Amino acid sequence: ALLAKGGEQEKAVLMFGQAYLAGDKYARQKAVDGLADILPKDKEARMKAVAPLYETMPKDEFEALVAELFRDYVE
Repeated sequence: ALLAKGGEQEKAVLMFGQAYLAGDKYARQKAVDGLADILPKDKEARMKAVAPLYETMPKDEFEALVAELFRDYVE
C-alpha cells in the first residue's frame, strides 16, 4: 500500500498489471490482491484507477483482471 501514496498509484497499478500478465496463477492472484489493496473502494474511482491498464494489456487479459477486481461489485 506504500506504493499508492504520494501520487504513485498509477505506477503501482501498472506494475501490478505487468506482474499479472507475466505470472502463473499464483503470481496473478498476488497481483489481484495487491491491486485490491491499493485501489479505491468506490466503484467509479476504481474503474478510473485501472483504466491505464487497458493500454498495456491484451483485451482478454484486461477483461479477466477487471472481472477479478470488480467481482464484489457485480449485482
